[in-house]
Amino acid sequence: MSRNNLFSPEEMKSLGIIQGWKSIGHHLGVSARTARRWYDNYKLPVHYSPSGRAYAFIAELNTYMRVYSDLRNKHDRTHDYKRAAMMRSHKKKN
Repeated sequence: MSRNNLFSPEEMKSLGIIQGWKSIGHHLGVSARTARRWYDNYKLPVHYSPSGRAYAFIAELNTYMRVYSDLRNKHDRTHDYKRAAMMRSHKKKN
């Protein structure tokens, strides 16, 4: 157990808390970078400790995945379509 944490990783997990972007991403089945992007763009329920470390409650993440997965997928498809259209318009100019 490190000096900055009150609980060991095993105790945190038993309390339903995940620490660190890598662990949060692993729980969601995505990379740490994708989890950060979801936090920035889609309000993924992640909190920060006073030491600046990211942590999340497993119950909040599971609820988020049930409720927001459809909205996130819809936005990603729209974004991909706009990006593809932009790329096509750039090809025509060359």
